[in-house]
Amino acid sequence: MAEQVRVAALAGFFPTLEAFGVDAAPLLKEVGLLPRLLGNSEQMIPARAVMRLLERAAQVTRCATFGLRMSENRGIANLGATSLLIAHQPTLRAALTTLNQYRNRINSMLVLNMDDFGDSIVIREDFLMEQPESSRQASELTLGVLARLCRNVVGETWKADTVCFTHAAPPATEAQVYHALFGCRPVFNAEFNGIVLDPRDLDRPNLRADAALAEHARALIESVLSPDGHSVAQQVEQSILLLMPTGQAGIQTCSDLLGKTVRTLQRDLDREGVSFTALLNKARMQLAHGCWRHNICPIRAHALRMWRRCWAMAQSAPSHAGIFRALASPRASTGLHGHFRVSLHAPRPAAGPGHSRPSGRCG
Repeated sequence: MAEQVRVAALAGFFPTLEAFGVDAAPLLKEVGLLPRLLGNSEQMIPARAVMRLLERAAQVTRCATFGLRMSENRGIANLGATSLLIAHQPTLRAALTTLNQYRNRINSMLVLNMDDFGDSIVIREDFLMEQPESSRQASELTLGVLARLCRNVVGETWKADTVCFTHAAPPATEAQVYHALFGCRPVFNAEFNGIVLDPRDLDRPNLRADAALAEHARALIESVLSPDGHSVAQQVEQSILLLMPTGQAGIQTCSDLLGKTVRTLQRDLDREGVSFTALLNKARMQLAHGCWRHNICPIRAHALRMWRRCWAMAQSAPSHAGIFRALASPRASTGLHGHFRVSLHAPRPAAGPGHSRPSGRCG
């Protein structure tokens, strides 16, 4: 899979770096990016080099919020050919749906997932990479741009309910940067990178929307672009990332999501020289690497997830019942119940006393 992004992904980089009095040339050379390639915003460049450039810039400037500060210089126009279409959607829900539909043209490495918990909407962000790459600055930049999109569509008074980051908290002196962009107190050491917002925000009208202009933009885009330019393997990888938090990232569920039979999906993957198992294992490695790096996934949480999977296996196949009985024994389950924090991405618990809205520390 070609891990590339548009040069527009670096919009705001040079002004932000210049504000710290740092020369960009040595950093570009260090990560292997040629200045002459950066003049065209639609030029494709290696995504991994961009991520490393942002991390190095944060180190050199000693600014933990470098990516966020970049997003302050970004606008919808930086989304490229799709910007006009997104900007003129009637609601935030429609704008986010359009953004996700055309994400392959904006940033093929980015996966956005929107989870509805009734009283909260969670927009979760992941990067689809062959090998894990440090992405703190890229994640903050992405969420900063997403917040600016929400404000552009809903209005300047828009505020997130919560913004969550998997990385540790920056120095207290940086708190104002987060508040200015998101309008809320951030949660660090969370189990996901994303924004939690009020569901009412999704359907508030975009007062700047022009339906005729949006239709014109869509017709123009679809005449030259395809929103579904991913290979089958890429589509499966994205499906797995979206389904893993629910514990249902199996081949049958992914096939259903992609509108294919299991046999058809296997044949399509065979033609691309990859198997579903290999893609699933790669996604598990990415998740495990991220959890280990940020120290955010307790062993007991994984134990309970395995317990649940074995229960499902026992229900579907009698031959697996022995495994379930072993794990369901009092000895095996000691310490799991009552200590496991409900996952933000698990099915929403029944409403009742003490039920609270999701937070970044859920897991």
